[in-house]
Amino acid sequence: MDLRLSCFLVPLLLAAAAAQSVPAVQLPIRELTAFKDGHAFVLRSGDAPLPADGRIVLDDLPTPILGTFWPAVVKDGCALRGVTAGHRRVSLERTALDLRQLLAANTGARIVVREANDVRYEAVIRGLPARSAEEVAATARESGAVLPEHGDVVWLQTETTRRDTNAERIADAGLRLVRLDRIVDVTFVDPPKTRFADELVRPRLLLDVQCRGERPAAVPVSLGWVEMGFRWIPGYRVVLDGKGKASLRLQATLVNDLADLDGATVHLVVGVPSFAGVGVPDPISLQAAIARAAANMGQAQTANFFNNAIMSQVTGNAAQYSEPAAGAIGDLDAGRKEQDLFVFTLPGITLKKKDRMVVTLGETTVDYRDVWKLEVAIAPPQEAWNQLPGGTAELARLLAAPKVRHQIRLGNTGVAPFTTAPALVLQGEQVLAQGTMTYTPPGQTCDLDLTTAIDLLVEKTDRETGRTPNAVRWNGESFLQVDLEGRLVIANRRSEVVEVEIDRRIFGKLTAVGEGGAMEQLNVYDDDPTREVFLVTSRRQPWFASPWSLVMNGVGRARWKVRIEPGKEAAVTCAWHYFWR
Repeated sequence: MDLRLSCFLVPLLLAAAAAQSVPAVQLPIRELTAFKDGHAFVLRSGDAPLPADGRIVLDDLPTPILGTFWPAVVKDGCALRGVTAGHRRVSLERTALDLRQLLAANTGARIVVREANDVRYEAVIRGLPARSAEEVAATARESGAVLPEHGDVVWLQTETTRRDTNAERIADAGLRLVRLDRIVDVTFVDPPKTRFADELVRPRLLLDVQCRGERPAAVPVSLGWVEMGFRWIPGYRVVLDGKGKASLRLQATLVNDLADLDGATVHLVVGVPSFAGVGVPDPISLQAAIARAAANMGQAQTANFFNNAIMSQVTGNAAQYSEPAAGAIGDLDAGRKEQDLFVFTLPGITLKKKDRMVVTLGETTVDYRDVWKLEVAIAPPQEAWNQLPGGTAELARLLAAPKVRHQIRLGNTGVAPFTTAPALVLQGEQVLAQGTMTYTPPGQTCDLDLTTAIDLLVEKTDRETGRTPNAVRWNGESFLQVDLEGRLVIANRRSEVVEVEIDRRIFGKLTAVGEGGAMEQLNVYDDDPTREVFLVTSRRQPWFASPWSLVMNGVGRARWKVRIEPGKEAAVTCAWHYFWR
């Protein structure tokens, strides 16, 4: 080799070897902010040794959504110039599992070999031919980290000629090149080594750190992003005392499909975040899969680096979730409000990847009262029944037999909102139902469904009171006016007084509501009053959505509150009309 060329190549090879030998830094997850949709903000941080060249290697490659990966090095006099995502070759010691690996692990050992043709001989393992990674890289079409290429032969040194018992098959003395697939078995004269040095290509992050003046031995490093893989599922346990008080306990099921947590602080968020980059992976992830991300520049833990409704919830100096004493439950209002979100904080969470955990967030006592509701769904006009695509008989059955539902109305008098979650309702030790808690901010109420009130009987009757042909003209067409009256009768077979809230919706325009009820016309799109109809049909083509129908008709809503004594009945009435062409 030319001396000048060798002087140029040797330093490069030494630098490459040094870069491959730099140990990777493992940064633990310090904090994690979990949203109910499965996105999680992840903060890895810790002190990383600073090599002489200022390049810190991290093996953990995040998969953030676009624009949300934020690394940081916080050290006076030091600055992070950039972060490079790529691959590097690493050497690992692993257990040998096949013949090639065992032979490679025991180079220089004495063995007895039996080949496929039944030749047996003693030999010393001299090595297995392979092209080095540098040699492979020199001829590769693409750049990047590559692995050595291994052959399928082994060099064996035989010192004496040996014959088998029939004196027919002979193994010559010398250096033999034997194909691995010809070796039937190997006997080691001495106990063999079972672990060997192997090389792998792994993704890496390379942090380029520059420092002024004296270089420190280590610098604090933070990486923040959001990715899919960790979620929390809330659940409520509501215990009624039968006297207007309810004990409300909230627990969280943590679902960890992301990474191991060891003593991490986990923030659980109530609210609806907005991640504009969902579905667009950041190129730093080196993956084409849908990524997961959100960010934090990570000055110190999750300092309030981003002043917005999404990230400001992860302030490191915020109030912590107070660990309850043994046998006690914490206060459900011990979390904190962060603009439009509410955050519960759990310190010291240890949870392996693929594991699940249930934790109690707290308990509070709220007021409740029994509520009975009768909701009468909108019914298509007689002229539209033949346009319904399917399920007509089932639809007619549902509309003809409305039921009163028994619910409990919970008042949120605390500072933490109720979040949407399943809720198990008990009275004492008796399970009553499982309903769904809906999001309820402080100061508001939510209704939790229990069951059908079978001892409140409903009778519904509608009748047509008149038809007026050519009642109105619109856009050059004449329309028929159909007038109707409806009556609802509720019979109370319970042993106590009940107050029933009645909500009835009709197709057309309400003209009168009796018994002190209230009426209004709804926006047919915003209020979606026909969703009950579509549950039993095979398509979502609204029969009312033609332009003429929207102009001439609409959806009316009539509401009443009636008080019914035991054994008594209450009746409510309304009148309306619709136009049809």
